Amino acid sequence: MFVRFILTERHPDSGLKDGLFQVAYALRDDSAVDAQDPRALKDCLEWFQKNLPVPHRFNRSSSKGYYRRATRGIAWFRDSAAECILRMHRIKTF
Repeated sequence: MFVRFILTERHPDSGLKDGLFQVAYALRDDSAVDAQDPRALKDCLEWFQKNLPVPHRFNRSSSKGYYRRATRGIAWFRDSAAECILRMHRIKTF
C-alpha cells in the first residue's frame, strides 16, 4: 500500500491534488512565518533532501523525446516507510 499527503487544491498541469511538499517549500521561503517554525520546517525538509532519493526521471514512457518533456514528480510513500511518514506528519503541523 502507498500513502500520499495531499491538499484540497488541484495542480493545474496534472489535475491531481497538490502535495504537502509543495506547500512546505513555500512556507519555508515565506518571511511571514513565525521565526521558530521555519528552522524546524527547514530541518525536516533537509532530512528529506539527504535521505529520500530523487528518481532520474518521472515518467514511464521510453518513447522518443521523453527526456524533453516537462514532467512533475508526485510523492508517494510505501506504508512501510515509517520514518518518512513520521516526518511528513511533522511537516503538516506547520
